[in-house]
Amino acid sequence: MKMKILGSMFILLVVSVLSGCYPDGPGYVEEYDVVYTNHDENFNFSGKRFYAIPDSVVRVNGAVLQGDPLEFVRPQYGNAIIERLKTNMLAQGYTLTADTSIADLILFLVCLK
Repeated sequence: MKMKILGSMFILLVVSVLSGCYPDGPGYVEEYDVVYTNHDENFNFSGKRFYAIPDSVVRVNGAVLQGDPLEFVRPQYGNAIIERLKTNMLAQGYTLTADTSIADLILFLVCLK
């Protein structure tokens, strides 16, 4: 519980400091550097070996909610995010697969704007 509170306070501090650097708010994803991870705390990760991941990071904004087509994060940023995630997953013992039918985990990367 203390870790969640400390983590939340840290994120709040980082967001506060960064928002002061952009008087009009950030204009694009390269101006963000906060990561949020969401998962079911009751999910048992033991015994899971394979994961799948899309080849692009989706950029979500209000236009998507109005029916406009999906936008994606620029490849130079999206590819760097995806490669870092692949490296981290490999370090944790997971194997990347293109076959989603055998994937124990499917990771979706979304940039909120």
